[in-house]
Amino acid sequence: MRAHEEYFGNYAVSKADAERMVCGENDESFRTGCIRPANAVYGQQGDACFGRLLSLPVIPTWIPHVIQNFVHGANVAEGHLRQEAVLARKGDCPQAGRPFIVTDPNPPSPLPTCTGPSPPSQSTPRSSSSYNP
Repeated sequence: MRAHEEYFGNYAVSKADAERMVCGENDESFRTGCIRPANAVYGQQGDACFGRLLSLPVIPTWIPHVIQNFVHGANVAEGHLRQEAVLARKGDCPQAGRPFIVTDPNPPSPLPTCTGPSPPSQSTPRSSSSYNP
């Protein structure tokens, strides 16, 4: 694992430590794994990350050149359910003890910059598959 000072902040260090601890406890009688949501999780109009931001007439950005990969909370939940279903199967499980990244099914996009009287209308990307363990 990288040294603490090589991470951009304490959050990333603690997240990496926790992920390694969980995945390190994996064995045949106790399968583990971790879900890594994409860059940011969104979903409700009032959510802390995007709810207020998307209701603004202008969305400021200091990083328009950076490509972001966001994920709707429903897709994170589906990722958890799918991982649980795989880990619960009998027999060999190469997915056990590993982290998996969950994103929306669409390609990553630049951070939106909106100018105008109202934010753009966008649909919430969701996985087209239905969960069936």
